[in-house]
Amino acid sequence: MDKITILPYDIEIIIKRFIDEKFKTENLREEFPNRLLRNDVLKILDRYCTLVYYPLEGEDHNNGFRLKDIPLADGTLQDFVFINTAQRMEKQVFTAAHELGHIWNVDEYVFSNLKQSVGVYEDTPENREQIVNRFAAVLLIPENEFKASVNIGLQTLGDEKNKLITYTDLLKLIVILMNQFYAPMKSIALRLVEFGFFTSDAIEKILGMKDIPRKAIDDYVDSLIVQFGYDDRLKPTNKRWIDGLSDKLDFAEKNNLVTKRKIELMREKFGLKPISNMPAMDSTIPLES
Repeated sequence: MDKITILPYDIEIIIKRFIDEKFKTENLREEFPNRLLRNDVLKILDRYCTLVYYPLEGEDHNNGFRLKDIPLADGTLQDFVFINTAQRMEKQVFTAAHELGHIWNVDEYVFSNLKQSVGVYEDTPENREQIVNRFAAVLLIPENEFKASVNIGLQTLGDEKNKLITYTDLLKLIVILMNQFYAPMKSIALRLVEFGFFTSDAIEKILGMKDIPRKAIDDYVDSLIVQFGYDDRLKPTNKRWIDGLSDKLDFAEKNNLVTKRKIELMREKFGLKPISNMPAMDSTIPLES
């Protein structure tokens, strides 16, 4: 039976320091002053890779992926990150944060600093992935803001006197937090355990790992998203785009850099029209003095 894994809090502290250093050295805080990044994380990621938005229909477990060190025409190497826009927006945002963690090599930073830490944590590929996931959670769901939001939600939905909450109300709280932080259900649920609001056992039930069927949970979450009016913000975008793709394809076609069939296929996939369909666009215009 599946169980959730919670990383040592030492790792969160190191990740927080890493994020603060990165934002300072990369001058990111001036452009992104809001502590809740939400979908702004896509703009940050776009600085460090070529970002490809494309809906992968029928691939429910594929939120996106990264292709490392792809050679460009000028000889430079560039990472490509694909975001599956057939997924809901909060999953797209979390995928972007996760891949940013890989590009920034946050796992290397954590392990190099853990050597000086009291805690012992084995360096394995699985643990590295968990560190990158924790980075995405720390980036998108900062501790102080999250705790404040949870406390407000519990005052409304929970029984403060007896320190109780129903599973249905807990799901309502999670959906509210999903919308506030643009984070997936599992990430919000894990943060609730990480900060001591609920036990692992309670959250495993909410995640469909025991007792409550996962489909029933997913159906209820979907209905809550609509009920709360979050469907416009959390639904799939089905966006198809690569920044500058149209100009790059026009240039490649004009200079015979790629076969015509490949260019046509790319235009078809991304819904683009060639510049050749607009012949007058190459003519010049005199400037008025």
